[in-house]
Order: sequence, then C-alpha cells, then structure tokens
Amino acid sequence: QVHSGRLHNGLCLVRPPGNLATASSGAGCCIFNNVAIGAATLKKLGYKRIMIVDIDVHAAAGTSQIFEADPSVLVCSLHQGSPTFYPQNTGKAWAKKTGSEHMGVGEGHGFNVNVS
Repeated sequence: QVHSGRLHNGLCLVRPPGNLATASSGAGCCIFNNVAIGAATLKKLGYKRIMIVDIDVHAAAGTSQIFEADPSVLVCSLHQGSPTFYPQNTGKAWAKKTGSEHMGVGEGHGFNVNVS
C-alpha cells in the first residue's frame, strides 16, 4: 500500500536479516543479506530514503559495508559485539577494520551508525 501511494510510510520486520553477508560473499550463518536485497529493491522502485535498524548480538557488518557509501540508506546497527557469541567478535572485527567511529564513506558518511 505504500508503493501504490495509499500510505506514506512502511515498516518491515524481517527475519533472518542476513546482516553478516556482504555483496560478494556469505559470512557467519548468513548466505544472502535479505535486508540489503530488500533495500536495493526499494531503491530500484524509486524510494529515496530507506532506514535499516538492525538489533542483534552481532554488528550488521555486511549490511553496513554494502551501504557505507550510499546516502539514501541509513544503516543503524545496535549490537553487543561480545566475543562469546558465534561468529565471534563481529562487532570488534568491523570496528577494527573501519575504525571505532566509522560512519560511512564519501557521500555515505553519517549514514552508517554502529552502537555497541
């Protein structure tokens, strides 16, 4: 109903999100990044602003990487980043790779938020 114009906003609750999978490979228990596929589909349909809120034990490292340069998709990852959960240290690995204050790159800077 949002796409037809009858409603102005929408919310999708998606499981499994596939948040660890990148554009080129699976990771952890994720083969496909279902949330990223959905967001990319919405972009192709003409949606200009998309927000992904990922609440998980793990950082949404794959989703964050896919959209880190894209200002039309706000990725907010709320995660624990504990070394006791499989796959281990995903939050720490993402922070180590990108820097603890990573907020996106280029035009996407400020549209990638990681909170642990």
